[in-house]
Amino acid sequence: MVKLKGLFKKKEPEYKPDRKLEEQVRQKYGAFRRLLADNQEVMEIITDLEEKYQGDYLFDMQYLRANIRRLSEKVHNLIHLLNEIANLKYGELYQVYEQIHQELLDLLAKKRKIPVDDLVLPFDRIHFDKEESVGGKMANLGELRNRLGLAVPEGFAITAYAYKEFIEYHHLQEEISRRLNELDINNLEDLILVSRGIQQLILQKPIPPFLEETLTKSCRALAEKTGPEIRVAVRSSALGEDSRLSFAGQYGTILNVSLKDIGEKYREILASGSGQSRRSALYPGSREALPFPSGYPCLLGPGQNRG
Repeated sequence: MVKLKGLFKKKEPEYKPDRKLEEQVRQKYGAFRRLLADNQEVMEIITDLEEKYQGDYLFDMQYLRANIRRLSEKVHNLIHLLNEIANLKYGELYQVYEQIHQELLDLLAKKRKIPVDDLVLPFDRIHFDKEESVGGKMANLGELRNRLGLAVPEGFAITAYAYKEFIEYHHLQEEISRRLNELDINNLEDLILVSRGIQQLILQKPIPPFLEETLTKSCRALAEKTGPEIRVAVRSSALGEDSRLSFAGQYGTILNVSLKDIGEKYREILASGSGQSRRSALYPGSREALPFPSGYPCLLGPGQNRG
């Protein structure tokens, strides 16, 4: 009887694993896990951007560029993984991505234009409408002197246009931008190294002859008004300074400078613009390092008079 039952028993088919199918499932599962991880990072970046925008945070173009770059890379990878899982079903997303990515690049490429102006402006020619040329600190001094008639010592401002001419004369902008674009603003050691490197780039370059000549004439005119032995303070009046985007000591100040040393000290003030990224990173309450200034005016006025 047992033998008879065995004759009519249905045989189970022998299992033969489909190696190709198993590999496809394994790859798609791996792609799905990577997609989830990248999507999580995308959401974290977007959340951080929203917090910066809506909250009481300081952030700069370097922060925006770095995060937009990370966001674009992750979104592009998401599209790639999605198409890997769905067998290229969402290929049209690449075109949409490229369009949005280019729009973002165009927005980030827009820069505040430094107005064409004299290389140097004496205090008596400065009003608030010159803020883009001489910075907020100097524009405020000009208003005190020329609109309110208050006593303000003699001096002059070296304009943002002079800074632009200095940078262009030595072809420094491309190298400065390259170093800033590669900077990890969350890495303090990297921040310090890049700041020092940009400082040295500027300190190694001489004052252009045309700017040296203008400074000499301005110093001569100042000496005629105040006496040849005057000592001056050379300090920044950077764009955005004396606003909620800056704090005391963020930019450079050099006191007790003789007129013959103005060119050298001016160059040191320009270089201090890169060091301020390091100072703001160490400043309590600072949220992000501020950028190397796109225009860097300086002001000069009596610091100590030695007769």
